[in-house]
Amino acid sequence: MGALLDLFFPPRCPGCRQLQPRPGFCRPCRETFTELPGQRCRRCSEPEADGLCAHCRQSPPAFEAVAAPFLYGGALAEAVHRFKYEDAPHYAADLAAVAGGAAAFELQWCTLVAPIALHPKRLRERGYDQALLLARALAKVSGKPVAARALRRIRETAPQVGQDRAARASNLAGAFAADPGQVRGQRVLLVDDVVTTGATAHEAALALRNAGAEAVRVVALARAG
Repeated sequence: MGALLDLFFPPRCPGCRQLQPRPGFCRPCRETFTELPGQRCRRCSEPEADGLCAHCRQSPPAFEAVAAPFLYGGALAEAVHRFKYEDAPHYAADLAAVAGGAAAFELQWCTLVAPIALHPKRLRERGYDQALLLARALAKVSGKPVAARALRRIRETAPQVGQDRAARASNLAGAFAADPGQVRGQRVLLVDDVVTTGATAHEAALALRNAGAEAVRVVALARAG
């Protein structure tokens, strides 16, 4: 079936959209990826932090750690933008493959995979939940269950783009709720596309912890500076 699909719908690179012989990013696009530096916050993965960044020392987030393999930019950023805003849900598998290596430990550690929840209004506008698609693609390789509705976004929030850390935190306060029946006692792996300040991940993890989750870790495709 896969070969037949490739015959009629040959793979295209998610970065440059050029035809290629196999799924995934082409070599030129992969060469635009910038790996997250080794010196980064061990909690939120903020680049260039020594041990813990100042924010995680002063206000520890509700999650244990963030796994993100790359800095946000280049062909990866182009692909993520198309995935979210240009009706490209079929990019999920290729993008999940990007994060899979960085999330190997987390996928073994967790007992449950959950996407960062999308508000129902945004879901209606977009037509699909990109974090859920990523979560399903990531969980497929580990056999861990995906709880699509363990986390809900109960309050619509303004777009985060262009907001500083304080504004993001204020914007997201109380935006999530979790289902105790699904998450109590679970080690939850939260899946998102990009982590910037970690404010979204913190609020989502806080809701999960308040609902009884044992611990929460986060995996994303990239960390934005």
